Amino acid sequence: MIRRTLLYFLTALLLTTVYFFSPQQTEAAGKQTNQIETKSLSGQAKTLEDVKGQKAVVHFFATWCQPCQQEMPDIVAFSKKLENEGIGFVPIHLTKVDPDLEQLLAFLNHYQAPFDPWLDQNGEWMNEYGIVGIPTTVFLDEQGNEVQRINGMLPPEIASRYIETNKKGD
Repeated sequence: MIRRTLLYFLTALLLTTVYFFSPQQTEAAGKQTNQIETKSLSGQAKTLEDVKGQKAVVHFFATWCQPCQQEMPDIVAFSKKLENEGIGFVPIHLTKVDPDLEQLLAFLNHYQAPFDPWLDQNGEWMNEYGIVGIPTTVFLDEQGNEVQRINGMLPPEIASRYIETNKKGD
């Protein structure tokens, strides 16, 4: 038990350290991701094919991550705006490093999150996207190509600008 707790602590420390030394925003010209199959918290089978043909925002988080906790009210509001604009929202919970699903459910209830997070139980999503710190937000085009990435908390002005430039009819 102590060994497991120490492993979680060291993983959290590593991710937090990398988060603070990562560049805030990067461009990822056209990187397309492989299709990974996973399940959501509610048990539904999920893949990026679910959002293919529409722009999408992929957001990586964990419940123990202090910046993730701090930004979650803004992420909840952002996810609702994305849904209103027909833009896919893919919340990825890093279950491999945050395995307590009861804690995840309590976290979502606390923030009144309306979404059903996808579970990255073995780190495939984390590896595929090269996630080194959380939170991380990745913007995809209609073909699933990565067009932009925010390492760290998503600044509200970037979220607002994204919604404004991707409104229905634009």
